[in-house]
Amino acid sequence: MAATEHFQLEPVPIHVPDAVLDDLKARLRLTRWPDDAGNHDWYYGVSRSYLQELADYWLNQYDWRQAEAAINAIVPSLPGFGFSTPLPDHPDMNFWKVADLWHTSSEETRASRAGSTSRCVAVNQGTLNSSIPRPATT
Repeated sequence: MAATEHFQLEPVPIHVPDAVLDDLKARLRLTRWPDDAGNHDWYYGVSRSYLQELADYWLNQYDWRQAEAAINAIVPSLPGFGFSTPLPDHPDMNFWKVADLWHTSSEETRASRAGSTSRCVAVNQGTLNSSIPRPATT
């Protein structure tokens, strides 16, 4: 595997401005719902009633701030994708290169955290595996 260039990883919390969320809610309230004749089986696409339920959920129940907090706690943004900023110095960034970056990052993290612990786990795992009865082969 070719060496992968290292990127400085820095947490950048997502915060969608209230004005953007207010605009979304206004647009949902102003939706002009089409007739849905002959679409009881969703043959022509998502049913009007389902979309209206979904819009109502977004308007009256969905807690964007709670979701935002969860995203900020656990979800990294992939370089050049999602909420991250474009990478003008790396216009060729694609999912293959992102996969290589994740692999390199996880290997480095594992190596720095594991130390001798990983060898102990491997030995213990080997001992555990050898104590499991194996089916007889014919």
